Amino acid sequence: MEMSTFDVPVSRLIDEIPELRELVSTLTRERDEARAEVERLRAVVQDLCKVLDECVWEIDTRYGPPGSNNIDRELIERAYAALAKAKGET
Repeated sequence: MEMSTFDVPVSRLIDEIPELRELVSTLTRERDEARAEVERLRAVVQDLCKVLDECVWEIDTRYGPPGSNNIDRELIERAYAALAKAKGET
């Protein structure tokens, strides 16, 4: 029985075609770099969430109990909403 081109395993084609091997190598490297960047950004977001939470809490409670700072109320509400969004809570 004769094999068609479509019956050849992809790994064999990658091994036999230098351009394809190079492309797969490039795509693999770029995928790995993208994964590393995603992990770096996740860590940055976690740090920013922590700092934002601390800052908003400080502003919200500066003049009394939470919710008593009416001067910055809109800013506080926007910051809490952005923090919830960054944490995936909304």
